[in-house]
Amino acid sequence: MRHPIYLVLVFAITASFATACDSSSNEATGLCAENGVTTSIGDNHPSGSHILVIPVSDVTAGVEVIYDIQGNNTGHGHTVTVTADDFTALDAGTVVTLESSDTGAVGQDHTHPITLSCNPQT
Repeated sequence: MRHPIYLVLVFAITASFATACDSSSNEATGLCAENGVTTSIGDNHPSGSHILVIPVSDVTAGVEVIYDIQGNNTGHGHTVTVTADDFTALDAGTVVTLESSDTGAVGQDHTHPITLSCNPQT
């Protein structure tokens, strides 16, 4: 027969490993959970601006997402791709700089520089 203290220790160790290895919680952590995601679209149009909103849940999911940034610009739209590596860097405090697609108005193709940050100092 095993000693009751032995069983308690085995249970406690097993429970702590199960908790430490549980990756199913998807609970937001890191700078983005604390501060949200700040986005800036360079060379934006004075009327009919493009808009990018990145939910913290997308950062937590950590998978590539293609965002439509048309916003209230009725003349044309753009997209921007944020990769899994971009989300990891962003949540670790790195400022991520991307470029939009070049699907501008007919005959006026252009891109926009896009800056993402979860760091409150930027």
